[in-house]
Amino acid sequence: MGPEHRKRELPVGGWFLTSRGYVESDDIADHILWLLEHVSNTLPSVRNIDEVTLVNIFCCWHLSGWNEGCRIESSLLLELGRLGVSLDFDIYNWPTEN
Repeated sequence: MGPEHRKRELPVGGWFLTSRGYVESDDIADHILWLLEHVSNTLPSVRNIDEVTLVNIFCCWHLSGWNEGCRIESSLLLELGRLGVSLDFDIYNWPTEN
C-alpha cells in the first residue's frame, strides 16, 4: 500500500454508566433521570477537559411489538440541553414468529 492508504489511529476512550440493574421501570425517562442524578454534578468539570468532545446518553430500545413509543417531557429535554448532553437511540423491532 502506498502512503495514501496508511491507517490512521485516533485515540478513543470514554466513561460508561448504565442504569441496567438499578432502574426497574420500562419508562425511558426514569432511566435518563437516574443517569442525570449520578452525573449532573460532575458534568461541568468534565466539560472543562479539552479531550472531552461529546457527552451523550445512548439508549438501546428493543421493541416488543408494533406501534410502541415513549414520551420524554420537555422539562427533561431542556435539562439535557442545559447540560449539553445528547440523546441517541438505537431502536430494534425483532419480528415475532406466528
